[in-house]
Amino acid sequence: MPITQPATPSTRPSKIARVTSGVAAVAVLGWAIALGGPVTLFVDPLSLLAVGTLTTALLVANHGFSGIFASVQTLMSGGSAAQISGSTAIFIHSAALSVASGSGLALVGMVHMLQSMDDPSAIGPAVAVAILAPLYGLAAAILFLSCAGALARQVPSPPAGPATP
Repeated sequence: MPITQPATPSTRPSKIARVTSGVAAVAVLGWAIALGGPVTLFVDPLSLLAVGTLTTALLVANHGFSGIFASVQTLMSGGSAAQISGSTAIFIHSAALSVASGSGLALVGMVHMLQSMDDPSAIGPAVAVAILAPLYGLAAAILFLSCAGALARQVPSPPAGPATP
């Protein structure tokens, strides 16, 4: 079922199921990260800043500050069906842009790595950007898609019509 279609009450997951699955996903991800060593290995401020800045710049260029703020406001306090639909589309677009930003920055990191092959001390930061930028882009996409899903659940279900034979 596409995310923009309202779910019927019988197909909507309960709030407990959504929270439990979210906590389980974060726990599994945390466990996988912790298996390889300290969690700080997965923190690269340069990659995080680059993905965040590029995604934000692309969002502002496409939707403007007012469109972004209106979408966040609709997420927080609701709105009409048209506002919810428009905000859902912006959050889905945000997810796509964050993945694209992470992928593009991975290529930039690889180019930097290849340019610094003669200096081993410069390879590490370039590899960190190349590997962690897509991870941060995917994490942002998951967050944006969760917001889009929350908005889609706010769309009221259409009233039940007469039963057809």
